[in-house]
Amino acid sequence: MRKGFTLFEIIVVFGLIALISTVSAVYLRAYQSKSILDSSARDVLSNLRLASELASTTQIIHSVHFDLQNSNYRITNTSTPNTIIKSTTLDPSISIASTTLTDQTAQFNILGAATVSGTITLTDKNNTQKIIDLRPSGYVEIR
Repeated sequence: MRKGFTLFEIIVVFGLIALISTVSAVYLRAYQSKSILDSSARDVLSNLRLASELASTTQIIHSVHFDLQNSNYRITNTSTPNTIIKSTTLDPSISIASTTLTDQTAQFNILGAATVSGTITLTDKNNTQKIIDLRPSGYVEIR
């Protein structure tokens, strides 16, 4: 009667555990990256809406300027352009790939509507993209 495991059986079990751990880690990293990208896109969306609301409540044109090289953006108003209301830097794994906005700036008039249509494209380190669509009707969406 046998009362233990052979060395071969123990090595096989540890090998299977290592394989499962490796595969799980790869999927978790991909999920984490996607989660950070989704969160960043929601933050940009909510800050665009904030600028829109500030413009309509203060009756002063507000803008959101996107700095593609430093992956950050800031909300300002036109009455004091050098005064930054809010500045946000994206997670280091996320970058602002491009915008179709004039001068990389979304402007909101006193009614809270965007002055022009445009998109902001965010990219993560896996080249996954999220596109934020901005329209003069006030419609803002993540695609």
